[in-house]
Formats: sequence, structure tokens, C-alpha cells
Amino acid sequence: MVIASAWQVTAESSGGSAYGSGTSIAANGIIATNLILSKANAYITGSLITTSVGDLSIDAQNTSIIDATNTSVTTKGDTVVGASLAFNTIGWESQNLLFQTIDAIIGTNIGDEKPAEVKAYIQDPNLTIAGNVSLNAESKAEITSSVSNDATSSASALVNASGMAVSCVLASNMVSSLAQAYIESTDTKG
Repeated sequence: MVIASAWQVTAESSGGSAYGSGTSIAANGIIATNLILSKANAYITGSLITTSVGDLSIDAQNTSIIDATNTSVTTKGDTVVGASLAFNTIGWESQNLLFQTIDAIIGTNIGDEKPAEVKAYIQDPNLTIAGNVSLNAESKAEITSSVSNDATSSASALVNASGMAVSCVLASNMVSSLAQAYIESTDTKG
């Protein structure tokens, strides 16, 4: 699964007065959330498999990729405020904006982990294979994230001009993945 997202937000404000008594405010905010929950399992359970020639191969692969770009530009106000928040997760269940913010700021693990799972396995086998037995489990989980936030105050007046620009960026990328390849017998006889 591949998610590609691109967000661009621009806010401009003009106004005020020639004597610096008017007000011009430009405010801008962007919040982007990308989430992937995925699983790929290939398996044989409780089966009788016999080959007179050849091999037995089990191959499980899972690719989870997020490519996210968030761009925020705020200009031309006496007072300029801009904020960009980006939350990208692979293998974590969805959570609310407050919990995502707390996770990003202080590094808690409030959310529920649900790894991008890949398993290749044989369980309780009864196999007679002429060649080789091979199992392969491959997980590729990747996040590429670019977040920018530009705030520029350009207050102008003949006298008493003042300006203020405030800008913040908060971004969090979390990946949880699991890859397993195994042969298992759950038979307790013996």
C-alpha cells in the first residue's frame, strides 16, 4: 500500500491604515494525518502435502509506504500566525488529534500498536517434499515526510507600523512492522 499526499496552504491579509492604527491579521493552519494498517500472510496449516519432484516455497511480502508533503505560507499581515501539524503512522491504530500531539511532543505511546504484519509459516505440517522447503517473509515500511511553515509579517504605514510573525511545525512519524517465517508444530502428543 502506498499513500502519497501533498498539501499546500497559503494565507494573505492586507489592510490597516496609513497611520498604523488599523489591524491586518493573516492566520493559517494545516493538519495532515496519514495512516496505514496492513497485513500479508502466506501459510499452510494442518495439511498433507507430498511432492515427488521440486521444492516447496512460501513467500509473503508487504510494502507500506507514506510519502507526505505539507507546505504552509502565511504573509502580508501586521500579525501573522501559521501552524503545520503532520502525523504519519504505519502499524499504529488511528487516534485523536490531542493524543497524536502529546505523542509527538513528549514521546508517549498512547496509541495502540498494530504492526504491519508479514508472516510466512507452516503449522502442524505433514510434509513429504522431494526438494527444499523455503519460507520468506519480507516487510518494507517507509515514511518520507516534508513539512514546512513560513510566516512573514510585512506591516507598513507612514508612522507607527508594527508587525509580528509566529510560526510552528509539529511532526510525528511512527512505524511498527513485524516479519516472521517459521515452521511450527502445536501437537502436544508425545
